[in-house]
Amino acid sequence: MASDVDLYDTHYAHLAAIAQTDVRRETYDEDLGQSSWITLAEAREWFRLLRLDADSRVLEVGCGSGGITRRLAAETGTVS
Repeated sequence: MASDVDLYDTHYAHLAAIAQTDVRRETYDEDLGQSSWITLAEAREWFRLLRLDADSRVLEVGCGSGGITRRLAAETGTVS
């Protein structure tokens, strides 16, 4: 009998470890739960290039833990 494999929770549980959050704070100056190499400054540049405002709607699909998307919503007033 095949057993279920939970790749999402298994992967993101490791990202929540204290050592991982410390590395992100040291590397990126802030912990957004990112599993990529994007910095907050780079993310903000994407926000600017997308020209989003409070009337915009954003669909996030497969973007990891959602930390960057939560920041995008907070800084641009968009709803995700």
